[in-house]
Amino acid sequence: MTLILGSSCSDGVVLVADKIVTNQTDGLNFYFAEKLFSILHNVVIGSSGSSGNFELFRNHIAAYINRNQTKTNVNEILLTALARHML
Repeated sequence: MTLILGSSCSDGVVLVADKIVTNQTDGLNFYFAEKLFSILHNVVIGSSGSSGNFELFRNHIAAYINRNQTKTNVNEILLTALARHML
């Protein structure tokens, strides 16, 4: 089970997450990995569930940013990534 907590502060937001990932094949073994990622300045995304699906999502966002560096809009990136991920 993933735990990601967020709280607003006087100068921004604080996000914290656990790092334990359960092995999907047997559910008994685990390893440690990051669950919060910053791809854009001031934009943090978090993951839980299937790490493979999240990697696809994160890679799509990174590729979109690399193609459109001069006109990156966070809302457009997320909507585009979600639309492709849901297909």
